[in-house]
Amino acid sequence: MLVQCPGGRHLATTVTAPGDEPKRFDLKSASPEVQATTWLGFVSIGSPGAVFHLDNIRLSNSAE
Repeated sequence: MLVQCPGGRHLATTVTAPGDEPKRFDLKSASPEVQATTWLGFVSIGSPGAVFHLDNIRLSNSAE
């Protein structure tokens, strides 16, 4: 997973599952007041007590 935040106003997320081609998602803020991304979290809507694992995550503040 690669998460990029060029300029702080939106997130460009690329997810690659084993054996699949990378999938890119551009996530923009719905609010024009948002000037920067200062927090990034991962949540699950699964059952209480559920566990999920993330690995190979790269974070960047550039478009490269």
